[in-house]
Amino acid sequence: MTRPGLFRWALAAGVASWTFLVPPAAGVEEIHGPLAIRNQSAIQLLFFQFVPERAVPLGHRQVSLRLDVTETNTLTAEVGREGLQGRLDLEMTHANLQARIGLGEEWELGIDLPIIATHGGFMDGFIDWFERLIDYERPVRAEERRRDMENEFTYRVTRNGETVLEGVEGRVGVGDLAIQAKWAPSQLRETASTPTVALRLAFKVPSGDPDAALGSGRPDIALGLALEKTLGRWSLYGNLNGTIPIGDRFDDPHMNAQPIFSGMLGVEYRFTPRLAIVGQITGNSPPFRRTGLDFFDDWSDWPALGLSWAPTPAWRLQFGITENLFTLADAGADFGFFLSASYRFSL
Repeated sequence: MTRPGLFRWALAAGVASWTFLVPPAAGVEEIHGPLAIRNQSAIQLLFFQFVPERAVPLGHRQVSLRLDVTETNTLTAEVGREGLQGRLDLEMTHANLQARIGLGEEWELGIDLPIIATHGGFMDGFIDWFERLIDYERPVRAEERRRDMENEFTYRVTRNGETVLEGVEGRVGVGDLAIQAKWAPSQLRETASTPTVALRLAFKVPSGDPDAALGSGRPDIALGLALEKTLGRWSLYGNLNGTIPIGDRFDDPHMNAQPIFSGMLGVEYRFTPRLAIVGQITGNSPPFRRTGLDFFDDWSDWPALGLSWAPTPAWRLQFGITENLFTLADAGADFGFFLSASYRFSL
């Protein structure tokens, strides 16, 4: 390699090392927090979910603006009870716009607005290849490939031939807006032996179009706990949540929405104050019972692994992958990747 070439490589390596490894200025927050991704099951996303987050609220008059984007692939086809059947074969781009503000040292208020796009996507070929590589090919995917249906779109649930839930290919629209609050009293802040504990409250407004499966068509209320404990370079996170759908959209006793419970356990390891690796697993109870359709009835898990990077004190980026591993593959989205960008400033 020529000397100019060596110089350019050395300069690029130096810039990259500074960007990732040099500590930020004194006093900058080092804790990154859990990965900002919900359970991406198309059915779970009809109802409110808390985004995994830290228990410690923003400081007084601190503002955080964040964009979370997730691309997921779902494929399931089932026959349920009493004439119910459904097929979900789609990709979903789920973008969540979030704003938070700290009020005093104990309160944080915020708003979430999802933007959802449903489409045929592009990941089917890659997922087929990966499943064959690990010798775990689902029969429904093998059938889809044989019938040359990869990257086609279907999102429909019927009862005796009548549609009860249907998504629209190529539809982009607003989902259900949510207003949230977090309270972490000073008595419940972290000590040498105890974690920080915060209470979270939320109200979901049915702003998404239910006829395009962009929302449930009904409001939700939710209550949650967030916990956080730091041990040197390690941080441990826990979220426990409950969502109560208000009212029933479907005129069917088997499809009356039930309370939904979820939990998240996460761990973060900071290589440097700028760069951390984060892993977590989330589990959700089903929103419906006894329909005979796994994507309505069964628990779903959502492990995620990603990197969190703070290029400057104000900016934080997260990116990684998610995959349903332990519960039935038909109960949730099959595979996804995500990117999150947040900007923090003071008023």
